Amino acid sequence: MTTKRVLSFAFAIISLLLSLFVYTTYLYQLGFPDGHLTDLDRATNTLGNIFIGVSVAISVCFFYLGWMASRKNISKILYILIVLYMIFVIITCCIHYYQSLYLDSGIGG
Repeated sequence: MTTKRVLSFAFAIISLLLSLFVYTTYLYQLGFPDGHLTDLDRATNTLGNIFIGVSVAISVCFFYLGWMASRKNISKILYILIVLYMIFVIITCCIHYYQSLYLDSGIGG
């Protein structure tokens, strides 16, 4: 296997694992037991669903590139996709950090 093929499959698995991590950490037990969602919970739900959708779509692209690596030169497309996905992850983390600072999380005083 070529390194580009291995790199493509590795990033496909990483993006799927990141989407699983976001689901189990932020979305699985969202809200209070009575069903109340705070402002932060609603924003986290929306951001998490967007992150999972984009990650799964990017993962499919990475799998496709790994499959096509033996037939075509995928270097440029692969590196562009990796950089775009990293930028997306960083922006999503920054948005979540901003939301956790300024939105009501239900912590009383």
